[in-house]
Amino acid sequence: MRVLSSEFITSIGRKEDNTDFGLPHIAVFGKSNVGKSSFINYFANHSKLAKVSGTPGKTRLINIFKFKLEVEKQSDIAVEVIGQGEPTSTEPNNINLDRADVADRAESATSLTTTEFILADFPGYGYARAPKTEIAKWTRLINDYFKNCKHLYHALCLIDVRRTPSKDDLDLINYLNHHNIGFTIIATKLDKVGKTHLKKHIQNIATTLKIGADNIIGISSYDKIGKDKVLKKLVSVLTNV
Repeated sequence: MRVLSSEFITSIGRKEDNTDFGLPHIAVFGKSNVGKSSFINYFANHSKLAKVSGTPGKTRLINIFKFKLEVEKQSDIAVEVIGQGEPTSTEPNNINLDRADVADRAESATSLTTTEFILADFPGYGYARAPKTEIAKWTRLINDYFKNCKHLYHALCLIDVRRTPSKDDLDLINYLNHHNIGFTIIATKLDKVGKTHLKKHIQNIATTLKIGADNIIGISSYDKIGKDKVLKKLVSVLTNV
């Protein structure tokens, strides 16, 4: 599976703005300095798709991107063939032939297909210097999106792997649970943590959020780690839409 294309569509800043693009939505949330833009660019393999700002809290709109993925699709024939993988003969040569035949038939019944989705990049939260009026505006914007968008199926919640999840992070998880939106935690900046300490940091996030460590995907846009796992997760979500 791979990303075939990605493009910026529009920004949402008002209640009246369109949120229905006829495709399933995946939301991206995170604190202002967690590296959302770097994550999106790494995921898209496009260094300038999302603007990386040196000023936390600068993004004040919901930025909408359209992605197209290439994925493998197994036909019903492939599934049936795989289920018939046990050889019927005890002769060694026949066993090898049977297994080879199953593999060849399954491969020939597997095809490539494409799927599209909207990636909605939400304003970063938790920026202490943001005026209260601006924070209130962001809150209304998010509430309006959740109220009006009928195609939000999953959220990627980015948390710096070095940090204990904050109250804002916990509030977000509670908010998603309240709206019955599935989510995956993306632990960013793995390159900032030594490998010997990584498991401890991941477990700290899991314990604080009261989730399983297997619901956390570690990524590093610098070391190019983790994109395949995110892709696999999104394909699983989109397949069940």
